[in-house]
Amino acid sequence: MNPGGVVEETGKVATTLIGTMKEQPYLLASMLLNFSMVGLLAYAGMAMHDTRIREVGLIYDNAKQIQELLSKCVIPSPGQPE
Repeated sequence: MNPGGVVEETGKVATTLIGTMKEQPYLLASMLLNFSMVGLLAYAGMAMHDTRIREVGLIYDNAKQIQELLSKCVIPSPGQPE
């Protein structure tokens, strides 16, 4: 088993890829566009996740405040004195 075989094959693939990029520049532009789109979608997903966590926290805080206010309201029964 040749330990340099993997490195040599990787080098050949990289050389072929770079040669293809020189011959077809639209391929490079397409790859850059795809990577930037993946990055944008990842960022948007993280931003939506953070926003959703914040909104759910606000909903729970609001429900807790309402529950505390309602727990202080005591409605006397019709037969009981005030």
